[in-house]
Formats: sequence, C-alpha cells, structure tokens
Amino acid sequence: MSPSKNLVARGESLLTPGRVALRRAGLLVLAVGISSAIAAQEAPSLVDATHTVGLAFRATYGNAERPYVTDSGGAGAAWVDYDRDGRADLALANGLAGPSGKPYEATLAALAGTPLAESLRSDGTLPRNELYRATGGGFAAVGERAGFADSAWASAIAAADIDNDGFIDLLVTTIGPNVAYRNNGDGTFSRWTLGVEDDRWGTGATFLDWDRDGDLDLYIANYVDFDGKSTGTLGDGVCNYLGIEVFCGPMGLTGARDVFYENRGGDGFAPWRGIDVDPERGFGFAVLGFDCDNQPGQEIYVANDSNMNLLYRRRNDTIEDLSLFSGAGFSGAGREQAGMGIAAGDVDGDGDFDLLVSNFQHDYNTFYENLGDCVFQDSSTEAGLAAGSFPYMAWSSLLIDIDGDTDLDAFVSNGHLYPQLADRGLEDFGQPNKLFLNQLRETGTIGFEEAAATAGMELVQSSRAAAYADFDGDADLDVLVTQIDAPPVLLRNEGVMRYPALQLTLVGRTSSRDAYGAIVRIVADGIEQRRELRHGDGYLSGNDTRLLVHLPGGTAELVEIRWPSGAVTTFSEVPASRVVVDELRGLIAREAW
Repeated sequence: MSPSKNLVARGESLLTPGRVALRRAGLLVLAVGISSAIAAQEAPSLVDATHTVGLAFRATYGNAERPYVTDSGGAGAAWVDYDRDGRADLALANGLAGPSGKPYEATLAALAGTPLAESLRSDGTLPRNELYRATGGGFAAVGERAGFADSAWASAIAAADIDNDGFIDLLVTTIGPNVAYRNNGDGTFSRWTLGVEDDRWGTGATFLDWDRDGDLDLYIANYVDFDGKSTGTLGDGVCNYLGIEVFCGPMGLTGARDVFYENRGGDGFAPWRGIDVDPERGFGFAVLGFDCDNQPGQEIYVANDSNMNLLYRRRNDTIEDLSLFSGAGFSGAGREQAGMGIAAGDVDGDGDFDLLVSNFQHDYNTFYENLGDCVFQDSSTEAGLAAGSFPYMAWSSLLIDIDGDTDLDAFVSNGHLYPQLADRGLEDFGQPNKLFLNQLRETGTIGFEEAAATAGMELVQSSRAAAYADFDGDADLDVLVTQIDAPPVLLRNEGVMRYPALQLTLVGRTSSRDAYGAIVRIVADGIEQRRELRHGDGYLSGNDTRLLVHLPGGTAELVEIRWPSGAVTTFSEVPASRVVVDELRGLIAREAW
C-alpha cells in the first residue's frame, strides 16, 4: 500500500508459440471474420443490482480518519454454494469500528463475545460477518442462524472442502487468530480449531493440493507485525504522502512472515516441515495457487506490498524459489512494486497461464506474460494495461470473459487509502473501477481497450475486493465489489454474450473433492480455451468455482480435464449447457440453460 517508482516495461505480445502456421493463419482469418460482428454487438453492460437482490450488508473497517495502517485494507468476500443447491451463495467479511491502535486485542475480545467498547459503531452495534443464501430471485441474510456472524478485524475469506466431505468450509483471516468454520452439512457452520490460529495479521489465503495427496494444503500471506504503541499514528507528524500527513506503513514497519501449512487430515494443519517460505518477511497481500509450467501440481504466487513478489514451485519433496529469476518478482525494469491483487489466466491464448497484478497509484498494473516453464515477461505496456492504470490505486484484479467472446478481459477495483488528500483537494478518496476488453479475438493478438463508463463503470467509491460469479444463472459472469466503510456493490452482467456458454462443475474423487488445480481444455469451432479451477483470484476473496466457458458454434468439439491426481477425462460434442463431471465416473449430469 505504499508508492513505488513509475516504471516502463518492455516486452511483446505473441500469438500462440509452437502452433503450425496453418493453424495460426486460421486463427487470424477467424479473427478478421468476426471483428465487424463483435464491433457491432452490444457493449458490455454491468448494472448495479445490489438493492434489488436483498444485499443490505453494512461494512465497517476502522476509523474514518485512517490513523493507522490497520484501517486501510478492507475485507473480502467469497462466492460459495454452501448448501449444495446449485446456486452461488455469498459470504462477506467485516472489520471492527476500532480501536485501530490495538486490533489484535479487539479481535480476541470480539471472538470471545466480550467486545471492546471501541469496537462498536457509533450507534452501539457491533460489525459482523454475514452469509447470504441465494434464493433464486435474490439473497436472504442467514449468517447468525448459520453460525457465520462472528466479529473480528477480518481480512480474507477462503473457501474449500477441507475434510473432503462434500460440503464447502470457510476460513477467515484476521488481524489476530484466523478462524475456520466447518460446514455441518445441514446449512450451518461451527468454529473449527485447525492449527492455523496465530496472532499475525493474516491477509490472503489459498488452498491447493501441494503434495498431490488428495487433500488441500493452505498458504496464508501475512502483512505486518503491528504494534499500536510504537507505530507512528496520524497526529504524530511522522509520515506523509505528497506533503500531507498520513498513517505510517508498511515501509518502516516490520513485515510478518507468511506460513505454509500441510493438511494432516484429522489432525488439522501444521506448518510444513522442511519448507521455508518468505524468508525476507515481505508485506504479503494476495496469494494464489496456479499452474505456470504445464506440469502436474500448482505453483504459489504472492503479491507483496513494496517487496519482491514471490513464486514457489514444488520439486520432489522440496520447494524451489523462482521469485528472483522468473521475471514475475519485479517489474520489467527490475523494480519492486506495491502488489495488492492477483489474477491468473490464459490471456494470450497460448495454452499457459499469465498473471495480472494490481499495484499502487502512480505506478502501473503489471501484466506478466508466461513464456513457458514459469518464465514471465512484463508486457504491461504492449498489452495496453499500463498507461490507463497510473492514476488509480488498484486493489483487486480479475481476468474473466465478461462479453462471452472467448478471450479474457480485465476488471480492476480502485480506491484511495488516504482521506486526508481528498480533504485538501489533491486526490479523490473514491475512484472508478475499470474494465478492459481484450482484443485477442478481434485482432489475433492481445491488446486491451478500456470500456466506457456507460458499460456500468460509473461507480466512484473507495473499492477493495472483487469477486465473480454467475449468481443469477444466466450464463454470464457478474462481479461483486466490496467498499471501504460502504456497502458492497453487485454488478449484474446484462450485456449480450457473443456466444452461448458451457458451465462445468467438477467433482474430485482421487483428487480433492473441490478439484482445485484441475486444468480444462475446450475446443469449439477451432478456438481452444484453457481454464484452471481455482477459488482465490483477486484480493482477499473467492470466486464461483463453476467454470463458465463460451462456445463459438454452440458446441464443444472436445472437453479435456486434467485432474490434480493426474487422471484425464475427455468427452466430445457437448452443447452449451450445464454439466457435472465426476473424476471417476465422467460426465454424470447435463442440463440445458
């Protein structure tokens, strides 16, 4: 959350390497052929549907004057089908009203049911997490009844079927002990002691099957070791930004070391023996498990605030640190940036997964193009994502096909940290979020163009997390955005999709039940798309794990699933529909839209 120098990246965007010339030419002909049709189609349209669907969440995160760094990060959200009815439900984390100078004590007291007086809002109410159950036409608040209404200085929500019983469980990271919730299978949750509770400031968390043993391990990023007694606060005159006094941090504070936990089955989690991570104690924010080498198993990537980003790969029983030499640790100019959110996806259509990292204001959001084998190149400028991001303080980044044209677009949430600058008329605290449309299918190469505000991007708030889901079941992706001290905003996608969609729900058996890390390859009308099943792209949040892929021609000629266990499932001639695929039994259900 601190500024870094403005940088200029170098790189180039290439069409799929290694494909035969005839295939490449065919792609270009297809792109030219559909360009005019896409240009003529209706532009993306994201409409604020928050109040029409029953979301009335009251977000609170610290003191409005932001005297400490603890007041700034906001809290996340997660789309989860916790009751297994086929709809995307929504979990929302919350903070406390204060005292921001002693958040650890405030979290402990609130979780114990004896909140500090300073943790209450001015009207005497205590901020709480909330769970919204999807009802078909909207949402109903069920957090208290479901056992998910605790109060804490919360950060992220991560979701996974930790015990492989078929029901999704939840983990909330906090400034203080992280809190796990076991899904009881009857619509309720119970607090669950798993060995991941400590006194650090937990931020991003991701579940992945690191050792490929069929259960999910856990990486938690931690931010700073905060001490309200010794940390400079607003009014001390210690820290300033653009000549205006602001809170201190993270620079000048001590980073908190990340923790990588092994899932030990019925014995919960324990720090992985013999595997050391984050030795320099970076200021960790977002963390993501994803595949960057097209080999079995996922890698781990961490966006650090004002430190080198981290990239880890498993090698036999040890960990290989690729942070320095992968090209994804620094900008293309070799500088540290202030990373906040991460998204991964096959942006250039070459069959591997690239990265988009959102960064601090007066710097650019970094697009790391995967050149193969976890070697990345900063292609932010060439992709059209650098210049437009300089004026904004970016938090969450998502790579999603917002218009159904088979390439991945970029959604970025923005919002300032320092209200003091707005008070002086220097910089707005509220900032517009941004949507960038990928031109891969129109031109044959990646290149992003910003969507107009009329696409539904008029909202100006201090946004934080963003998470996507097809919450209304209409075969397109909608986006929920959390705000700092303001209600979340649910942006319903009302644009016309270019192509119909195939929705895949994967059920692991030998793999973990969630099948996190599964790679899906789909070929439709000569266009190949790849997706990876993950939950945690963005910032402090989780997304709909039902994979939505749009199909030129309306039918998938080939669907290939590479499961985390190494098993491969293939089937062909699947029309646009909803399908459920079991690792052992194959395609077990299909339903028309």
